[in-house]
Amino acid sequence: MHLAGFGDLIVCLDDYENAQAISAAAGRASRKINVLVEVNVGLNRCGVDGLLVETKELAERRGYPVEIASAGGSNTSSLTGVYPGITDVQVGSYVTMDIHNKHYGLEFEQAITVLASVISRPEKHRAVTDAGKKSLSTDEGLPICLTPGITVSKLNEEHGHLGVEVGHALRAGDKIEIVPSHGCTTIPLYDRYIAIRNDHVESVLEIHAWN
Repeated sequence: MHLAGFGDLIVCLDDYENAQAISAAAGRASRKINVLVEVNVGLNRCGVDGLLVETKELAERRGYPVEIASAGGSNTSSLTGVYPGITDVQVGSYVTMDIHNKHYGLEFEQAITVLASVISRPEKHRAVTDAGKKSLSTDEGLPICLTPGITVSKLNEEHGHLGVEVGHALRAGDKIEIVPSHGCTTIPLYDRYIAIRNDHVESVLEIHAWN
């Protein structure tokens, strides 16, 4: 209720008792809270059972105007963005992109990498970086390295293991750019973006929150 005083807050719910609790709290705080009814469209997370657009139309036929029907994300934007009845598409990851999104064929360029330092080249075919699982999420698989001839083979907590083509000039102290497999779970590991344009640092952007 306190947060609602700083902007147009909308909350999602799928439970009648939860709606009653929110309404009672809003009344005590002399506030009005907008809500969205969350619908389970097949992902089996939260949400009431029911087809989204059909549920919206049913509510409207009963006299309840539905201003927002929100669905989909970056990976399905080409479908949900043109689906009749949908008013809002929950896109976001297209801004930075990652390996996960590339698998869906999105026509956006990769814009986010993690800069790692090579800390050891113990063998001709192997190197180690300072970027492990605490620097790169692996929920969508291993990340990839932008440098030709180098692959990320394994991640420990603090170390990243690289496969290196024999003859590659990589050595301890070098910097390499690594593309996260999933940006949404990698970005919250950091406090800021270093924005680069044409190989020059253009801005430093603080990461205050990530959804």
